[in-house]
Amino acid sequence: MAMHDELTGLTNRAGLHDEVCELIEVNGQFSIMFIDLDGFKLINDTAGHDCGDNALKSVAAKLTLRFGTQGIVTRWGGDEFVVILPNAYHEMLLECGNELISDIEADKIVCGDIELTLSASIGIAEYPMHGDTVESLLQNADAAMYQAKLLGKGRVFLYEAGLLESMQQQVTMLSELRRAVNDRALEFYLQGKYNAHSNLCGAELLCRWRSALHGNDPLMCSSR
Repeated sequence: MAMHDELTGLTNRAGLHDEVCELIEVNGQFSIMFIDLDGFKLINDTAGHDCGDNALKSVAAKLTLRFGTQGIVTRWGGDEFVVILPNAYHEMLLECGNELISDIEADKIVCGDIELTLSASIGIAEYPMHGDTVESLLQNADAAMYQAKLLGKGRVFLYEAGLLESMQQQVTMLSELRRAVNDRALEFYLQGKYNAHSNLCGAELLCRWRSALHGNDPLMCSSR
């Protein structure tokens, strides 16, 4: 019971950690698919948590049917799942991931008079190419999943070197920018706009951020 999720019956985080450690010890090639459901919050908010639980169990059943005989299917938590597939290469994983997304999107979730659908964003990391520890592999698969979301959701993305570092830089930049906004450290400039007859007809409001870490970055401009 300590190694399995109560709602879905799938392996939980603790069980996943032990399984991956065993695979690393035998130095076997394997891949991690990190799956996050798109639109799940809307189901919980609109149709209620009972309907949300049923949706999670439905997705868990789909994952077990597709991957259960060849890999390890895990509920990571909330609306996130992880699948471990030994001896699976990224060409096959990309195909399987896209097929899984199609299966999830095709399933209509009916709660009373409400009909809702889910999708999924999937990130993939491979051992040992993308990490040699449980933590690094999961972290990189998670980063690939977020990149899939940034690209429009409902798609699969294979981890690329430098992706995690790039995301960490973005987080740092956003944190610094938030601090600059709170400290009223942004500078504003008016730049004139002229028509074909060289008459002043408006202006652009330019916002510049003088960052000690990132230099002088133009942030935005809007017509006035």
